[in-house]
Amino acid sequence: MSTQIVTADWLKALMEGTNELATSTMGLEAYNDPKLHNTVPDGVSGSCLSLAVDTTSVMLAVMATKDGCTQMAKALLGMGPDDALSDSEVADAVGEVINIVAGGVKRIMSSSAQSIQLGLPIFMSGKIECGENQEAAVADFKIGTIPIKLLIIARK
Repeated sequence: MSTQIVTADWLKALMEGTNELATSTMGLEAYNDPKLHNTVPDGVSGSCLSLAVDTTSVMLAVMATKDGCTQMAKALLGMGPDDALSDSEVADAVGEVINIVAGGVKRIMSSSAQSIQLGLPIFMSGKIECGENQEAAVADFKIGTIPIKLLIIARK
């Protein structure tokens, strides 16, 4: 069975999974901008994770500024604003954020696919570009006061 990835559906699931993480694990409110777009963010950092969905794949990403990633890591770890984290600790924590969120996405989207397998998170920084056979869907989101971008990339 070949699964057509409808990026808007997966982006909605990514927003729901992020909301669950923010409210249940971090104890923060989550806010999303109802205007979805396809402008891939530039000059941000974050973690992405690929999901193998039946015979295709979709990439999920949680992106923010460097400071936003640090704030997100501290929120996940229950740390205060003055507590210090190394860059590698931030990368590990933001990788755990996408792991947790991807687990929620898998649960939410499980009725839409026969099989969903989670990949490993990758921390990245810089510009993300889609290939000519890929499409992106982006949502502006906030975890507490931390502005983030939620990103889905899938085949057209």
